[in-house]
Order: sequence, then C-alpha cells, then structure tokens
Amino acid sequence: TLQIWNKGYDLIELFDFAVKMYNSIYIFIIILSCFVLVNTLIMIINERTREIGMMSALGLKSREILYLFTMEGAIIGILGSALGTVLGGILTRVFSVVGIDYSAAFEGIESTDFLMSPIYYTVFSLENLVFCFVLGVVITTIACVIPARKAAKLEPTEALRQI
Repeated sequence: TLQIWNKGYDLIELFDFAVKMYNSIYIFIIILSCFVLVNTLIMIINERTREIGMMSALGLKSREILYLFTMEGAIIGILGSALGTVLGGILTRVFSVVGIDYSAAFEGIESTDFLMSPIYYTVFSLENLVFCFVLGVVITTIACVIPARKAAKLEPTEALRQI
C-alpha cells in the first residue's frame, strides 16, 4: 500500500502537535505582554493627567498628545526590545556552544532506543534576533496607541481638576 511519508508515524504527529503548542504559547505570551504594556501606559497616563491637561490648556492639540505618548511607547519598545534581543542573543549563543543537557529526563531509557542526543543545542541566528527586535518594537508601538488615544481625548478642564 502507498502511504504518505508524514502520516501514520506517531513521533512525527507528536512533533507537529508540539510545534502547534509552542506557537500557541508564543502567541499567548505576546498578547499577555501587550496587556501588561497597555496597563502600564494607562497607569502612566492616569498619573500624568494634570500634566496632560496643562499641555492641552497651553495649546497642544489632541493629535500632538497622541503622537507624544505613542513615541514614548515606541521608545520603551526600542529600549526593551534592544535589551531583550541582546540578552536573548547572548543566551542563545551560549547554549548553541554549551548545549542544554536533558540527560536527566532520559534516565531509564536505553540510548539505543532513542534517536536523539540528550544534549540540545540551540541555533543562533542573526535573522531571528532582528525579527524579534522588529516584532517587539512594532507590537509595543501598536499597543501604545490605545492609552495614547485615551490621553489625547482628555478635556483640559477635567484633567486640571484631578489630583
């Protein structure tokens, strides 16, 4: 009988499932970080309500306030992404040379029964680092638009009354 090479093998299906799970976790972490960022910027805006009201009363337009807070978020994104990219790159490079030892997880299993090494070596890639940096900056900047719009919509008189 003719059989498709990637169907019917439990190990291949297990790896496909693992990839889907890792992607789901990755997307969840991105969404969670967006919520944390939006919450942080909303808190910053709430703390700076009088300052925003003063800027608005002095003639700053809503779109300029929107731009100001979006740029503040973009700067946070650039700094955070740069730090994360550098630290992630260093860790990835170290583990690409040293490896991560999973031999404790394989205790009781004969080495001939398994076709993989108990030491996992990461793959260091400049393309991945650039992608992570750009993704971090773009997502952070997009997530900052929500609180920036909130700041831009504040009425100067109401903002100046708040403590």
